[in-house]
Amino acid sequence: MPVRRRPGHQRPPFRRRAANNPRLERSLARLRYANRFMEAGHFIDAANIFNDLARKAEDRSIPRAPQLYIQAGRALTLAGEIDNGMLSLNKGLQLMLDHYQLQRFQVASYRVIQDLRKQGFENQALQLENTFAEYSKNRPTTPVKPQTQHPPLPPSCPDCGAVVRPEELEWINKNQAYCDYCGSVLERR
Repeated sequence: MPVRRRPGHQRPPFRRRAANNPRLERSLARLRYANRFMEAGHFIDAANIFNDLARKAEDRSIPRAPQLYIQAGRALTLAGEIDNGMLSLNKGLQLMLDHYQLQRFQVASYRVIQDLRKQGFENQALQLENTFAEYSKNRPTTPVKPQTQHPPLPPSCPDCGAVVRPEELEWINKNQAYCDYCGSVLERR
């Protein structure tokens, strides 16, 4: 079930919410480690953390679970674990569809397919394209190239360290967006 917010409603910054909740603070710390592992090229370690966080987020119906699965899949493919990576990528993209995050699905699926092609996994990219073509017979959803008309944001989230991709974020207004992984508010630079 998608999360719906009142117009103009802003969540408190993740840092403040985590400070009052030890479980959230541990999750945020693990997310930071996963992002550091990604930067350092320790893709299997990062994938293990992303997958664990994604499963827990999915169990609690947290809307960030799809992004965590996609990041786990990305880490696994970078590590050469293409079969496991494809499972995580498919799981994340399917969750986006299940949660009716159609616009995010379109942008994320385009990026996933392009990333697979850059890594030389053309067959897997075609497999995903065929899966989405089959799905789009029932719904008008296809991978689309992300729009790049967003203001500059920090290159990484100050709370969790995740890479910021403005075209994939949920925007609050023209100057603020939510981090895809931890939900923190990102401010225009």
